[in-house]
Amino acid sequence: MAIPIIIEMRRSGVRWVLPGIAVVATLLVFSRSGWQWDWKWAASWSAGITVVLSSLVAGVVAHSAYYRVKSLGPLVASTPNGVLGILAQAVFICGGAIAGWMFAVALALVRAGFASGVGSVGVTWVLIHAASGLVSAAAFGLMVGCTVRHVLTGPLAAMCVYALSIFFKIKEMEIFSAGGAGGSLFGLRFNPHYHQGYIALGLVIIFTCVLIAVTRLRPVGMWTRVTAACLAALTVLGVVGVPAWTQEQYFETDDPPICVGEQVQVCGPQEAKAVLALSAKDLSVASIALEKRGLEARRSYEYILGRPSAGSASTDRKASGLLQVTVSDMTSNHLDSWAVATTLATPTACVEYWADIPPDGLLDGQGRFAIWVDQVLAGTDAPADLEPARATYEGLKACDPSLIPAWDIDQR
Repeated sequence: MAIPIIIEMRRSGVRWVLPGIAVVATLLVFSRSGWQWDWKWAASWSAGITVVLSSLVAGVVAHSAYYRVKSLGPLVASTPNGVLGILAQAVFICGGAIAGWMFAVALALVRAGFASGVGSVGVTWVLIHAASGLVSAAAFGLMVGCTVRHVLTGPLAAMCVYALSIFFKIKEMEIFSAGGAGGSLFGLRFNPHYHQGYIALGLVIIFTCVLIAVTRLRPVGMWTRVTAACLAALTVLGVVGVPAWTQEQYFETDDPPICVGEQVQVCGPQEAKAVLALSAKDLSVASIALEKRGLEARRSYEYILGRPSAGSASTDRKASGLLQVTVSDMTSNHLDSWAVATTLATPTACVEYWADIPPDGLLDGQGRFAIWVDQVLAGTDAPADLEPARATYEGLKACDPSLIPAWDIDQR
């Protein structure tokens, strides 16, 4: 029994599928930066690359199935191991692809663990969801390879899976792929029920595609055909109904915020401790530079997720400024200079910033003050007259655009 398995493994080409997918997945994961500061973002981004990998897996499986059926011809149905051999090749290709992808996932999580600390095991569900997407794509490729008898079967299956993945993404559905967050997930947690729903749908897709492939390879009874038809109908119903019975993808965490820093204190989600510490350090240096120019900046800032709730410290308009940080722009363990400037230009998390109608007066003042701060920190010739900057800062601190003077500042 072991010898046929080894033979099918060699025929499947898994020896080049695994390293090939590992290289492609690693390049895709490290094609962008920022996720290393957030364990959950690293997991989601690593899962999100399956939108590309699933199409590759589907194409390879379809290509393998097509040539195996072509080489065996009518022997597929008459040989005991004919159908099992084709299924085994698909399993080996899919397994090799998942192993290669998991190599890239492990690299990403280790990298994020060193930078920001190991996060919760709650990322497991999004990774299982992504793995089920790869298996679903492999099953789809098997179905196409056993159904379409053409030399371009592989590219056809790959293009179909990729097109369907993008279409589902547009419809805010995650079939053949999962995750792919475009920004940090600080203060959020994955909803396991969301991913469990898509995993269940993925299992239905897998069984449907495999059963249809078997019916194309050998004669089957009526009940097998009826079962395949019922599963196909269930797949359609699942695709149509999955948005209704899955809940939100993320929930806000209930963990209390953490505050770091001495001269400047920055508060935010616990998993963002590394980013908050770097922010506090950079804001402290910037605040000292502003003090040398005669302006005393806030000593407390807060990372706020979504709209501030009524009664929070931020809506009191007294305690904290608003931390403006995009971790993808962080370089050499420092905030982007413009992030520092815009944070200092937001001394209060005014609720007007989240209003349906943009507060043009506050935003204009914030922009001018941020330019002035950026020039001061860069050491360029910022306007010597401090009064417009001081008045603007007081207006931003009070969330009152009537206190902000009309002053011009050129961005150098």
